[in-house]
Amino acid sequence: MRSTCLLALLLLTGCGDTSSESSAPASEAAVHAEAKDPHAGHTMAAHGEATQPGEATQPGEATQPGDDPHAHMQHETLPAADVVPGASLYQLSVPLTGHHGKDLTWEDFTGGPVLVSMIYTSCTTACPLIVSEVQRIYEAAEVTGAKVLLVSMDPERDTPEALSAMKERHSLGDAWTLAKTDDNGVRMVSAALGVRYRLLPSGDFNHSQIIALLDAKGVIMARAEGLGPQRDAVIGALKAM
Repeated sequence: MRSTCLLALLLLTGCGDTSSESSAPASEAAVHAEAKDPHAGHTMAAHGEATQPGEATQPGEATQPGDDPHAHMQHETLPAADVVPGASLYQLSVPLTGHHGKDLTWEDFTGGPVLVSMIYTSCTTACPLIVSEVQRIYEAAEVTGAKVLLVSMDPERDTPEALSAMKERHSLGDAWTLAKTDDNGVRMVSAALGVRYRLLPSGDFNHSQIIALLDAKGVIMARAEGLGPQRDAVIGALKAM
């Protein structure tokens, strides 16, 4: 019950006012409501709230990428946010549509370990590396029945067809599901995983590189930030499940 309340508080904080005058979270389990980005010179909202250069994006407000001659610029990795210990992702009310075009529920992933990360299909820099990293972890652990869920942070462009093409492009097996949700769902999943992301004028995203391992009930048992250094901890935790 305590973890459920903390998760609700975290999500309310992450999906509330994203302006630069947002108040700090009341709970120590939540991260600071704002973080300054030294490169972009503007305030970046935490808990997975997407922001545009120079302005904060309100929840549910659609933003259109502008024409940018520097499209697909070098990816900037954003630091991860904190997560609520013991909280289950499966408590989130988030609509999911899989790469096969069918609606999914969290029930489809319960009962065994799941590796979860967030990507977007048009990414040519960090996301292919994240997929490769998840593949390394999955193959090294050799755990029968483990699943993988990749959730898109780009619901406008990541159609089931785009997700399916990415799955085929990386030769991902039957244990892998690529899924999309709506804008609010992106905020909720990213907050629960501790993923920060920012939509750029080019249409690309700067984002955290997070791979989380969920147990049979959807609780995060291990989490790797970045690629490589924390891989063994996730592999070890997966083998132990």
